[in-house]
Amino acid sequence: MLKTALKYYLSFAKKVDRHLWSDTAMLTRKWYIKYAFSLILLAVVTYFKLHYDYLLGRETPFLLYFAVVIFCTGFGGIGPGILTTLISALLCDYYFLAPFNSFIVNHAHTVQLLSYTLESLLL
Repeated sequence: MLKTALKYYLSFAKKVDRHLWSDTAMLTRKWYIKYAFSLILLAVVTYFKLHYDYLLGRETPFLLYFAVVIFCTGFGGIGPGILTTLISALLCDYYFLAPFNSFIVNHAHTVQLLSYTLESLLL
């Protein structure tokens, strides 16, 4: 029974890889689908971060966005990955770094945003 379940899972994983994450799928995907996927995923993560802040905490404003950068780069390539990095840095600065709901950038914000951007680009 376990062997059958594992065989089914591996077959499913291969199909998902072939249709979503493979190089051929990424190269044949339309540009607007790649960028729309990035923007939609950013919107979903930002919504959850804003509305479930008591569960996720404000101490790690960039943590969820690392996963978004990884998924968007894997799904669409380097262009959507860079766009996702820049937009998520702006969203973090606006919503999650004090003073909230403003784009005031001080020395601490600059260091945090720069380190996040460099780490995301390295990913």
